[in-house]
Amino acid sequence: MTGTSGRQRAQRDVIEKTSIYLPPFLEQKKIAAILKSLDDKIEINNKINETLEEMAQTIFKEWFVNFNFPNEEGKPYKDNGGKMIESELGMIPEGWRVGRLGELVSIQNGYAFKSKELLSEGGSKVIKIKNISKKNIAVSLEGCQFISEDTQIKTNKKFKIISNDILIAMTGAEIGKIRIIPKTKENLYLNQRVGRIDQRFEGGKYYGYNYLLKKDVQKLIFVKAQGSAQPNISSKDLEEMLVAIPNINLLDLYAKKVNLMYEKIVENLGKNQILIKTRDILLPKLMSGEIRV
Repeated sequence: MTGTSGRQRAQRDVIEKTSIYLPPFLEQKKIAAILKSLDDKIEINNKINETLEEMAQTIFKEWFVNFNFPNEEGKPYKDNGGKMIESELGMIPEGWRVGRLGELVSIQNGYAFKSKELLSEGGSKVIKIKNISKKNIAVSLEGCQFISEDTQIKTNKKFKIISNDILIAMTGAEIGKIRIIPKTKENLYLNQRVGRIDQRFEGGKYYGYNYLLKKDVQKLIFVKAQGSAQPNISSKDLEEMLVAIPNINLLDLYAKKVNLMYEKIVENLGKNQILIKTRDILLPKLMSGEIRV
């Protein structure tokens, strides 16, 4: 590195002339083919998930924003003359009512683990706000701290999280970000500053998930969170948001439509985390010659 003021820098010619170990060219090509096959599979899973997520969000928007859910004849309600009534949220379908998001979901706050309880290795991972900061819709299960078996035994089971759980950032720069736990067999526990969206009725969880993802709702979360040094929103603030509540039968039908989509999304997210971990472990071993193709 050179330079004594400002940012230090490495000289280009030094980097270009640095000697490195390289396997024979044919072996380089074989290594690249292995890594590419892993990257290709990850990309395929991502594209499948993007399609499924778009389909699920389209159904939510059509049914609960545009109010074109299936009427008694299976046709779009509003576009086929379905009666609308006035409400404090604007026009909503007859038979619906304005209520609180908390009537459909509850937001479970994470546990405030003591710093001395958090370990660099152990049996159960602790999911923190940093694990939901990436662009991918999956909660990252890497870079976690751990709790011991003794701490796990003392921790209320309501803070345990599993595959397909939906988490939301409750504070800081990541506030409002929502991510899904990928398919995993690992023991996971929820840390403070992160909330879990639990449904009170079948279909409620994915209604809450897609509702909270709406751009106008994301802006509302940000506005509600202001007023302190660090943005912060409570589970009560989220649960008290006004929503148009349909009848339970429609929520049940919605669940039947989207549950399989999200199960496949969660499965693909789990596969990708395994593929990424495998790729990251293989790369240095292949390049160093520790593993030969």
